[in-house]
Amino acid sequence: MNRKTWLSMILIIMLILTAVTAAGCNSADSREETPAPASSTPATAEPSPSPTESPFVMATFLSTLKEDAGKFDSMSFDYTITDETNNFSQGSVWRQSGKGYKIELGNADGITQVSIIDLTEKTSVTYSPDAKTGIMFTLTDEAVESLSTSSSDMNILLPADYLEMISADTAEDLGVETLDGEECRVIQYPDEINERTVKMWVSGASGLPVKIVMTSTNEDDTTETEIINIKYGDLPADVFTVPADVLITDAALASASPSASPTVSGLESAEPTASGEASGEPAVSGQEE
Repeated sequence: MNRKTWLSMILIIMLILTAVTAAGCNSADSREETPAPASSTPATAEPSPSPTESPFVMATFLSTLKEDAGKFDSMSFDYTITDETNNFSQGSVWRQSGKGYKIELGNADGITQVSIIDLTEKTSVTYSPDAKTGIMFTLTDEAVESLSTSSSDMNILLPADYLEMISADTAEDLGVETLDGEECRVIQYPDEINERTVKMWVSGASGLPVKIVMTSTNEDDTTETEIINIKYGDLPADVFTVPADVLITDAALASASPSASPTVSGLESAEPTASGEASGEPAVSGQEE
């Protein structure tokens, strides 16, 4: 085989090797450039059905409502109490998670008493807006801990408390109603412990109660408590600020010197209690004088 033939064969072999190498590189490049199959998207939880949707399942509705109970941590609402003799009382309640409560008590003539329970300052202040005087108690650590998780020590019930009373076995679906332009699911259930009937309007948009009416009937009379204007979310800090023109006396000083104790007027107004009846000033246990 002459030199020319050898050179030709070497050239052909080199061309073949070059082609194979290039093919291998292209194949690798192709593998690198080919996007990996898209990973399967994790299944997301199905959104909770709106209370106003059909079909309506009471057990599912109540389960979802109780799961959302954390949304009740910070909120405000107004209330009215009326009995069959048309005795009327009204008020408002604010609750801020980690901060405390503010309770306004009044009657048809206006607000007569305000109580501010500040869990961060460990104080309970009650004053009369008209008299512009009030008194402050120091809360024990036990009271602060208790009030941080429950309002029962103040003889009031928050909307979340009513959820504990509902049973799918006894709750009745009254259908869908429009309340202030918003579609709501209306349910009714018996509160056998306090001998009353509770009717609740639950927003189709938020899935949270926006109105609650309790009717208590005993041998003497019928009392209706209405909780309205329920709003959820953090509250302005000044909600828990005592007005600068109100004179507050420390109860510890008042007990040491009775003459220093202010006269607080209008303490006979009412607020809703666990039984839905009227009571006097908030009974906060764990106050130190």
